[in-house]
Amino acid sequence: MAVCAGLVLGCGSGSPTLLATANPAPASAAQATATAVPPSATAHPTPTPFGPPMQDIVAAGATHLAQGGDWMQVTGGSAWIATDAGVRQLDGKTGAPKAVVPAAVICTAMDIGLDRLWFADCSAGTVTAIDPKTVATRTYRLDGATAVEEGSVAAGEGAVWIATADMKLLRLDPTSGRIKAYPLPAPGAGVRAALGSVWVTAPSVDQVLRIDPLNGSIVGKIPVGRGPRFLAIGGESVWVQNNGDGTVTRLDGAGRVKATTPVSLSPVDGGDIAYGGGFVWPRISAALITKLDGKTGELLATYGPPSGSGSVAADDEAAWVSAHDVTSVWRLPLD
Repeated sequence: MAVCAGLVLGCGSGSPTLLATANPAPASAAQATATAVPPSATAHPTPTPFGPPMQDIVAAGATHLAQGGDWMQVTGGSAWIATDAGVRQLDGKTGAPKAVVPAAVICTAMDIGLDRLWFADCSAGTVTAIDPKTVATRTYRLDGATAVEEGSVAAGEGAVWIATADMKLLRLDPTSGRIKAYPLPAPGAGVRAALGSVWVTAPSVDQVLRIDPLNGSIVGKIPVGRGPRFLAIGGESVWVQNNGDGTVTRLDGAGRVKATTPVSLSPVDGGDIAYGGGFVWPRISAALITKLDGKTGELLATYGPPSGSGSVAADDEAAWVSAHDVTSVWRLPLD
């Protein structure tokens, strides 16, 4: 993702037209009880060596689309991308635009969970659920809170979770709309919920916070790489993108550090990370994406060319990469 101060699309402007229940607008033709790692553990595990050289993503079989936008997710046979107009649905095979859900400023990563696609509108102070089958929506107000920029919402462990700009973690009940707020010991950013816990990156202290979803208590402060920001969960692991040192750390469900892999020769400006097809896909600045083994974290491939900032999403069929600086999306099929 791009940093919001210079964000072109993911934090674009527009008129907020969100409703409590809405129909999609038509598409434009143009367009466990386990022991946590103590804070005294080694903060920066020794990284493993780099893998094979960068290859062109189109030469590797990807299709290039002239599509603007930033944050991405894949669900329900479609790809979804945050644009200036809102969340646009793309055909999962061809990338053709299908519908758009209006929003003003989507400045944090989306998530899939509880049978919905979730996004936060940082201008309106809301979170919206999209039914990927019908594209019908339901919008929830955050009681005056604002989602943190360059982080994420999360859906899992029975609720929706949002890190806020005032160092809180919100728990949103998707049925009643009720909100509980839990304090964080440091500013949170990326959030994901699975494996019995809620996981929150704390970039300023180089930690991932492991949180009990039942009461919001912090059960682990896990040292990782420098500047951790985005998270993905898959293969019974939590994958942490450390933007400050260009590495990815793999945690098990108890919060133990199992491996740290360098994926970039330089720090990541923005970025994102996804799990799909049995692989982990970090979105970096020095290239487009890298591909890691979804069990070991071994670096398997790097795809380019470098194209500024953007997002990544993946399922069992394809990896999708956005580059909003150059108004581009690539769909890389998985064999």
